[in-house]
Amino acid sequence: MQQTEVNGVPTFWEQGPEPFSATLIFFAGDRHETFRSRGVAHLVEHLVMSTLPRDHLDKNASVDVDAMRFYATGPRDEVVAFLHGVCRALTSLPLDRLDRELKVLAAEDGSSCEPHLGWAMAVRSGPVGPGLLGELQREGRAPNAEHVVEFARTHCVAANAVLVLSGPVPDGLHLDLLEGTRAADTAWRPSPFETPALIAGQIPVVALSYLQPRLYEALTMTHILVQRIEDQARHNLGLTYEVSDDGSGLTSDLGLVSIATDGAKEDSDEIVHVVWSALTDLATHGPGEEELAHEKAGFTAFLSDPRATMAVLDVEAIRFLREGRVRDRHELRDAYNAVTADQVRDWARAAQESAVIGVPELPKNPLRGIADRTDWEFPSREPVPGQLFKRRLTAVVPPRDLAVHASPEGITVTADGTTIGGSWPEVVGVARAQGFRFLHFADGASGPLWAKHLKDGDRLLSIIDERTSDVAWETTVEAALDIE
Repeated sequence: MQQTEVNGVPTFWEQGPEPFSATLIFFAGDRHETFRSRGVAHLVEHLVMSTLPRDHLDKNASVDVDAMRFYATGPRDEVVAFLHGVCRALTSLPLDRLDRELKVLAAEDGSSCEPHLGWAMAVRSGPVGPGLLGELQREGRAPNAEHVVEFARTHCVAANAVLVLSGPVPDGLHLDLLEGTRAADTAWRPSPFETPALIAGQIPVVALSYLQPRLYEALTMTHILVQRIEDQARHNLGLTYEVSDDGSGLTSDLGLVSIATDGAKEDSDEIVHVVWSALTDLATHGPGEEELAHEKAGFTAFLSDPRATMAVLDVEAIRFLREGRVRDRHELRDAYNAVTADQVRDWARAAQESAVIGVPELPKNPLRGIADRTDWEFPSREPVPGQLFKRRLTAVVPPRDLAVHASPEGITVTADGTTIGGSWPEVVGVARAQGFRFLHFADGASGPLWAKHLKDGDRLLSIIDERTSDVAWETTVEAALDIE
């Protein structure tokens, strides 16, 4: 792997097969958005691509939890022109296309991860940083021009970028970007959720998620587990067609993996026992000598394939953006080949302890050692010291203990024996409608407030609006409550 620099952008290249390929990567993914600006990275990517002329390049762009990518394959001069066009658009976004691209995004209904990974992230995390991967679209909460300009200005800059190439830097290539600074690897906020756990009725497939070290070689455990599930659920029992896996980084040294199987709802009981038994056996006995050797041989074959050049460079580019270092193919191969059966078993044991399983319905035969958390609720917190807004005595609908405490420091809402809330910076989103506010907090708790349900409720809503104007959007009560 060769390293150089183009206009302040770290550049890594290896000689790969023709035609020539290039990927410009920004550390500007879902985790770098906010609850209010959710979708802004994807919108920036669309705006940039809308400016590029028609050509015969194989080109595209994408956004995932960590990064925004612009990539092209073809004649060198055309790839260079593509990169020049991307940089030009990032410094002068076509904001007149904002509304049209928002409609395109809505029609695309795209996601930067598999739905089962998004669900796993949503039940495990508050909606900040990587937890935004599980955040749903919300009517009225579209990013605006200010969000777009700010995101591009702070994240799509030279100091926050890496270029990877399947050959030496072409003549005439320049990357005219703002200098900027490196984006922070935003924090993960785990929910106070005890594991291992099972949740029924929220997802139409059987899905297993777990925490895993953020090491490339730790994928040995996931790959072996997926193969075992596929062998039993598909080939031996005929219960499923596909076993898919997806993953996301949470912290600098921890990631989340999700494995899902398709299959009929009536077979989910049998499928979930297959999945859990496969993980339990791996955690108890570890992998067999042959299957571990097979996995290592497969990775060696992957690294030796010239077609993997850009994939390997991409992985190391993200490592560089996160950690400031890279590993070459020899280091990757050595680390993978050094994995022992005991390590795989230990990773499987940690996966067991951190497991969350989603099922369409509760299994008739409970899984041993796993608690049903289907009806889990956020633990109650202490109300903030501040002004008390009590429930109106004439209000019939709200709980009898409804009460809101508000102060210059924060807000808490008590209802049905539970208090949620936090400081004002922990209010990450507010859906607003006439006489109504729906508050979203950084820990994942949320809840509605109607002015008519509280004494002096209109003044409470004014206090909320004063403190949360930068994270609020206009919508309807039905949309905020997800009423169809």
